[in-house]
Amino acid sequence: MAKQNELIDIVVTSSELGAFEYGNKMYKFWELLNNVKKNPREWQFRYNPLFIPEVKEDYQIAIESKPIGKNGTWRTAFTIYLDTPDARRTAYMTVCRYKDKEASLIQPTSVFVLPIHEVKIDIPDLKYLYPSARILDNLFNFDSSADEFTIVIESPNEETALTLEKDILQMTIEYSFNFYVRDIQQNWVKFSIKTLKESKLFIELSGQAVKYIHRDDLRKLLEKVTNQVDFNAIIEKPEDFEEKLLDKLLARWNAVESSSSFDEIKWQSTYNKDDLKPDVITKELNEMFSKVENEENWKYNTSFSSETKVGLFDWLSAEGNIQGVYTNEGLKKLLNEHNVKVEFEGTKIVVKSIELNQINISDFNEETDILSVKTYMGPNENMELKGFIELNRIVPLQTLYPDLSFQVSRIRNQISEILNDIVPVGSILPFFGTLEQAEQLKSKGWWICDGRIIDDPQSIRNNSPAPDLKNKFLMGDSTHNKLGGAMSHSVSGVVVTSYTNGWHETVRSHTDPSLVVHGPNGWVTGAPIRSSGIIPSFDIPIVPPYCTVIYILKTR
Repeated sequence: MAKQNELIDIVVTSSELGAFEYGNKMYKFWELLNNVKKNPREWQFRYNPLFIPEVKEDYQIAIESKPIGKNGTWRTAFTIYLDTPDARRTAYMTVCRYKDKEASLIQPTSVFVLPIHEVKIDIPDLKYLYPSARILDNLFNFDSSADEFTIVIESPNEETALTLEKDILQMTIEYSFNFYVRDIQQNWVKFSIKTLKESKLFIELSGQAVKYIHRDDLRKLLEKVTNQVDFNAIIEKPEDFEEKLLDKLLARWNAVESSSSFDEIKWQSTYNKDDLKPDVITKELNEMFSKVENEENWKYNTSFSSETKVGLFDWLSAEGNIQGVYTNEGLKKLLNEHNVKVEFEGTKIVVKSIELNQINISDFNEETDILSVKTYMGPNENMELKGFIELNRIVPLQTLYPDLSFQVSRIRNQISEILNDIVPVGSILPFFGTLEQAEQLKSKGWWICDGRIIDDPQSIRNNSPAPDLKNKFLMGDSTHNKLGGAMSHSVSGVVVTSYTNGWHETVRSHTDPSLVVHGPNGWVTGAPIRSSGIIPSFDIPIVPPYCTVIYILKTR
């Protein structure tokens, strides 16, 4: 039995991830805090215990009464389930819907009921209707995660027990349970390139040849981003988010270069270049701090007012962010935190260099997003939840404990809906397989496009012909099923006759008397010279090089 100081330490986020329906009730579930640090294969989720009675096959609550000992005492017992395999499967499928990107990695064995420390039950009607009966034990303690517990009611005789067995169905069982958690508040803040493009940072730096920027100037340029994110997300400590966001961006732009190596070209490609040069910051720092006479200390001048645009001085001047007096090392450390390197020469602060981050705003494309996680952890706490069980509201067995075939069918329907969004009914796809393999796809709603009648009661095209696409290509149009074109074009055969001009006329077109024709009986004039021949018919192929496939039509 778990003792009060033996905590079942479950660290969950402060707000539930979601809920799932089981046995006509909704059950909340949470994810463990350290999920984000682990591979999704190792993530864990917890859900509220069920508190549902054991039900027999005839949909009746499994209640049993029997005699105990020889003194006539009877006991009536029934079991309350805190968890079932079917509930875990339902919870797992719901978790996968909430975590759709990681669903393929999340394991079914990663979803558990909350480990309950103890359960306390009461049946208020029992003490009024059956004062001679009593609950044998109304407090149940668990040393490990439990799936069920059994309520036992003791009656003085058989008559009371059997009557109670019937009447108990009209009673309400009240329960309370507790478990130990840490007080966790976790906030996930995510912004995309769309948010960033509306910021002062993107507007001022986009399209410019800015390669170097001081981290404190970058902080100022993030103003609109942080305001928008603060507005759209619940952040426990909004003042901390800007620093988190800055760290995320600086991690992207992690190339840091010292101004001591800068030439004029680099200075020209620096944001706020005129206010970031060491001599300008030297002047400002010596107005901000004065050396205490005869001491190695520096005093902050409260009357200081910066003329530069450098975010550093706004930060240092902000109320509560600066002390009155600094030692040499303390002031060096303060400035070093803002990437400013200084030395002390007598009563003067001399800036040797500043460190600038090399940036490129084009790093942020349409797929860019940045995630900031904020977590606050408090002491361990014993949480108590209350509820009740109405035994007269019996739900069908298959609703409480849906069998696996029902769940498989449900999953298939969900997958089918997803596939229909991707490949709608009526789509035609080329299938690179045998005719026999294509025939087997009919059971999945794919029919061969060869003009056959579709025989599928589940299809909206049932009893309609599939298009006949044998020896055909597909061509786009505003309507479907227009037919045209041919595999080849035939050229018919023709008879061609040729003759010599003038000889077929009664009057010769040539005047040269020597142009005569020798016939069988001598030389003749005016006879035509003619010849004829046949050019045979032929087919011209009009199909480009091709590879055959079997077209199949999605019918459901």
